[in-house]
Amino acid sequence: MWFVTDAAAPVLNILGFTANGLPMSGSVAAGFTLNANGQADTHYQIQFAPGSVASEALQTADVGLFLAPTAGQTAALVAYYSTKPENYKAYLNAAAAGTEPFAYIKTDGTAIRILDGAMKTLAARKLT
Repeated sequence: MWFVTDAAAPVLNILGFTANGLPMSGSVAAGFTLNANGQADTHYQIQFAPGSVASEALQTADVGLFLAPTAGQTAALVAYYSTKPENYKAYLNAAAAGTEPFAYIKTDGTAIRILDGAMKTLAARKLT
């Protein structure tokens, strides 16, 4: 009897990102920029660009993404989130510090989507 081991990890083929359906500037290598309007009450729906997929079928799961903040970034995000309702502010501050998922990647076969971490965790609703 022979066994074959697939040691190659799946790859996410990310073609870019969109914010509220509009392409974001940047690249996977250099990062992407969300051109926010400076208003904390503005909601931005960030998503993988159309055509972004996994290289092979993945188990259906929601995988947490944690920020790895650099000097000054946590304080800037905490200030930005200061007008949010208390339960969201506490969660978003923790996400800014890297202790709660900022977002999730939802995998289902080769389809990949981004889910808002606070909405998934606090809104107690199923995000698709």
